Amino acid sequence: MGTIRITLLAEDLGNEEVIGGLIHRVSEGLSLEVSLKPMRTRGGHGRVKTELKRFMEGVSRGEIPDSDLVVLATDANCKGNRRRKEILESISTPKIPLVLAVPDPHVERWLLLDSHAFKAVFGRGCRAPDQKCLKDRYKDALRDSIRTADPGLNPPLGGLEYAADLIEAMDIQACREIEESLNKFVAELEGALRLLSHRT
Repeated sequence: MGTIRITLLAEDLGNEEVIGGLIHRVSEGLSLEVSLKPMRTRGGHGRVKTELKRFMEGVSRGEIPDSDLVVLATDANCKGNRRRKEILESISTPKIPLVLAVPDPHVERWLLLDSHAFKAVFGRGCRAPDQKCLKDRYKDALRDSIRTADPGLNPPLGGLEYAADLIEAMDIQACREIEESLNKFVAELEGALRLLSHRT
């Protein structure tokens, strides 16, 4: 197979930036070429689930022929595996491969996992994130960690504008070993990409 066409359905900008960056890193690590088509939904998890169902129905009817793989990205919001099960139960058997990216509890936490990557980007490392279920905790932690590292920076997007740089510097394997939700996503993505790469 040549270029693998991936549609990314993301619940918000954070998931789009972080998961999109990880898709590129993982595919490069496998020496595969991908084209990524992001589709951000508005309205959070419920909306992204509806969009996934609509997208898969379109694929079944032959209306969406330009995707080899769908990645759905939505925060677990402390629901972990229940959130994954909820998504899978909302659709019938997918006609094309589906990979779930469900950061637990929120995607911004993944950007704080690798202090060395943080230091490479901002000149100073960050503290390892805890695992708490508070709204905006990791958005605030990301923004505050950037300001602590470089007091001259006041990121208007809360630090998401640096997601690509952080992911490029990240030791993904080390982060997988300490973060189960990241490990699940990367393992599923690698498996799907390998299968697609062997199709003729």
